Amino acid sequence: MAIRLGTVVEGSPYTITFEADKDNDGVSFVLIGWVPARPGVEPKAFALRVEPGQPGVHKENALPVANYFFIEIEVDLPKPKGAGTLKVDGLLDGPKVLSVTADQTYRIQIVAK
Repeated sequence: MAIRLGTVVEGSPYTITFEADKDNDGVSFVLIGWVPARPGVEPKAFALRVEPGQPGVHKENALPVANYFFIEIEVDLPKPKGAGTLKVDGLLDGPKVLSVTADQTYRIQIVAK
């Protein structure tokens, strides 16, 4: 089940940063996807490959709520040892910073202007 991080206003800029721990056993992958709001709207996705000790950054403006309900962030950590820090800027209620120690999915709701 996805963890809700907050909301972003359509057309507003947001930034998703994942900083992989330097002691990770390999590469972390972060998939950022847009969940369509209706049939006929193509899903969109962006992938980040994050080396140990490095950041992966995705910057975008939130797409129209008429086309997309949510932004989903899936973090896949290396096994057996992987961790990192997820930071999301541009949310209505301020930035979120989370420690990630297991594979997890997060969700950001898109709202109208």
